[in-house]
Amino acid sequence: MNVHKKQMDQILNWIKEPKPMLTKREQRFMQIEELHKLLEDHDFYYVYSDDHRAYEKGRESQDKIEALIKTIGPEGKKLYEQFSAMQ
Repeated sequence: MNVHKKQMDQILNWIKEPKPMLTKREQRFMQIEELHKLLEDHDFYYVYSDDHRAYEKGRESQDKIEALIKTIGPEGKKLYEQFSAMQ
């Protein structure tokens, strides 16, 4: 497992964990910020890559984005659609 994937998994696990010190609104805000960052860095054209490493990196990114969208709900899906429309 590469360092980036391990760090992202740790971040996503941290985001999903309940945090008694944060309100649900603060948690949601942090999740949306993380989704925004992932979308900014995501290669929406990874499926067209001839390089298997680039494809795998894009697929991992897509999986993380989809997991976070599922956690966030409709607001996350709307943000994803806005980003994908700009591509």
